[in-house]
Amino acid sequence: MRIALVSDMYLPRRGGIELHLADLAARLRGAGHAVDVLTPTPGPMDLGVRRLALPLLPGTGVTIDPRLVGALGRALDAGRYDVAHCHASVFSPAAWAAMWAARRRGVPAVLTFHSVLRTSAHYLGAAYRALGAARWPLAVTGVSEIVAGQARRVAPGAPVGVLPNAVDLAWWRAGTVADGRAGALRLACAMRLTRKKRPAALLRAVAAVSRALPDVRLRLTLAGEGSARPALERLVARLGLGDVVRLPGWLSRPALRELYHASDAFVLPTVDESFGIAALEARAAGLPVLARRGTGVGDFVRDGAHGYLVASDDETVDRLIALGRDPLRLAALAARSRAEPVAAYDWSAVVARHEAVYASVSDRGAAKRVAPRRAAAR
Repeated sequence: MRIALVSDMYLPRRGGIELHLADLAARLRGAGHAVDVLTPTPGPMDLGVRRLALPLLPGTGVTIDPRLVGALGRALDAGRYDVAHCHASVFSPAAWAAMWAARRRGVPAVLTFHSVLRTSAHYLGAAYRALGAARWPLAVTGVSEIVAGQARRVAPGAPVGVLPNAVDLAWWRAGTVADGRAGALRLACAMRLTRKKRPAALLRAVAAVSRALPDVRLRLTLAGEGSARPALERLVARLGLGDVVRLPGWLSRPALRELYHASDAFVLPTVDESFGIAALEARAAGLPVLARRGTGVGDFVRDGAHGYLVASDDETVDRLIALGRDPLRLAALAARSRAEPVAAYDWSAVVARHEAVYASVSDRGAAKRVAPRRAAAR
C-alpha cells in the first residue's frame, strides 16, 4: 500500500508527534508499505520525506500560506497514494489542507488527533462538516481513549477509534535494571520544557517531598529542552534544589533507557496530556509511573498496579512521600510494571492496527467507486 503521512510538525523539530511519525514511517516500510511523510517543516531532504517549501508563521512552526492546499494536492497526485493519514493537533493547517485535497481527489483518508480537544472541538467540528466527510471514505481516530472521546464531538455519529503511539517493547526492557537503594528515591521525567507541560509544578512537588523526607536521598532527573528552561533553572536555585535536580537537556533514547533503568519512578505533571509517550517508554522500561488522572496515560497505567493516577499536585506529593517511606511498596509497583508489559503498545501490534484502519478506508473507497459504475450500468 502507498501511504502518505501528513503532519504540520516533523523532524528535525523535537517532540512526541515528530518522533512518533518517524518511527511509524519506518515501521510501515518494514511491513512492506511505501511511505512518504508530507510536511511544511524545513529540514534535510531525506528519502521518504517531502517538505513543502512554504513560509512558516513566526514562532509557530506552521504555515497558513494560501498555496498549502495546492501544494499538498500536487504531492498527493505525484505519490498516487492509497491512503492519506493526516495527523492533527489543535491548530494543524497542513493536516486539514491535506484532508481537503484528499477529498477532492477521492483519496481515502485517516485523521488522527494527537492533542486534547477540550475547547477546540466546536471549531474543529465545523471544519469536519465543511469537508463533507460523511460522503467520503474517512476514518477518525485519537491517540488515546480520552482524545477519541473528545473527537466524537468533532465527528458526531461517526465511528471513532484509537490509534495509539507505540514503543519497541523488547528494546526498552533490554539491559540491567538497578535495584532500589535503601534511603533513596530516584525520580525521572522527560518532556518538552514549556509552561503547558508544567515542569515548574514538578519542581515544587519535589521541593515539598524533599522537606518531608530529610533523611531520604531524593533525586530528580528532568530531561528535555524548551522555552521554560531558564525560568526552571532559576526556580531550582530559589527552591534550594541544586543538589536534588538535574537538567541534562534532551537525551537520546539509549540515554533515556539508561536513566529509567537507574530510577525508581517516573513522574509526569502534565494535566492536558493526550497520550504521554515518555510515560509509555518509562512504563515499558519497567518503571512505576505517577501521572494525572483523566489523561492518556490512564490507557496503559492502572492506578495502584503500575503506579498512581493522581487528581492534584498535592496528591502527587503525598504519593511520593509515601513511596519514599515505603520502599517495599515501591518495589512491588516496579515488579508489577515489569511483570505486566504493555504488549498492546508494541510496534508489532500498533502497526497491525494501522494496517486494519488503512484497509478499512481503502475498501470503502473502492466500494464507492464501484457503486456509481453499477448505477450507470442500470
